[in-house]
Amino acid sequence: MAIELSEFWSRLRRTGILDDKGCSKWAKQFTAATNSANPDPRSLAAFLVQSDVITSFQAKTLLAQSEPALRVGGYVIREPKAASPLMRFTAVQRVSDQAIGIMLRIKQPDTRLSKHAAVKHPNLQPLETDSIGKHDVVFSPIGNGKSLIESLKTDSFSSRSIALIGKKIASALAQLHQHDIVHGAVRADRIWI
Repeated sequence: MAIELSEFWSRLRRTGILDDKGCSKWAKQFTAATNSANPDPRSLAAFLVQSDVITSFQAKTLLAQSEPALRVGGYVIREPKAASPLMRFTAVQRVSDQAIGIMLRIKQPDTRLSKHAAVKHPNLQPLETDSIGKHDVVFSPIGNGKSLIESLKTDSFSSRSIALIGKKIASALAQLHQHDIVHGAVRADRIWI
C-alpha cells in the first residue's frame, strides 16, 4: 500500500529536507515540468531525485510504509554510507544551512580531531565537532563529489589541472604539518574532489 501524497510532503518537512517554502517551490516545478498538479508520491519522488533534491536512498525511505528515520539531531541522512574513501562515515545534510557532508560518531572527544577542527584552510577537509543527544559526532561539510581515483577513471585532466590539484594538496599538507597534525597516507583514493 502506497503512502498518500500529503504524507509524502509531510515527511519531507518533518525530516528537515524541505520546509513549507521548499515544498511549495518543488510542487510548482513538478507541475510545470509534468503538467500534473496531483502527482502520485512515486513520480514526485523520482522527480526530486532527478532534480538532486533527495537521494535515491531518501526517496525509498520516504516512500516506505513505516515512518522514515532519516533525521539525526540537526542532520538528515542522505546515504547510510559515504562514498570511498569515507566509508566509515554517513552522508548527511545539515538542516540549519543545507550543507552536504559526512558525519562520524565518535566514542569520546578526540584531541586529534579537535586539533584538526581548529585548522582552517580552503584545501583542507573541514571538521566540526557536535553533539547529538549523548553522542559526540564529527561533521565535515565537503559537498558532493568523489575521490580523485574515481575522477581519474571518468574525467580527463589537463597538465594545468593536475598541477593545480598537486598545489592544493601540498598547501593542505603544509597546514597540517605546521600545526603538528599527523595524517595518513596521501593517495588518490583518499583525496576528495
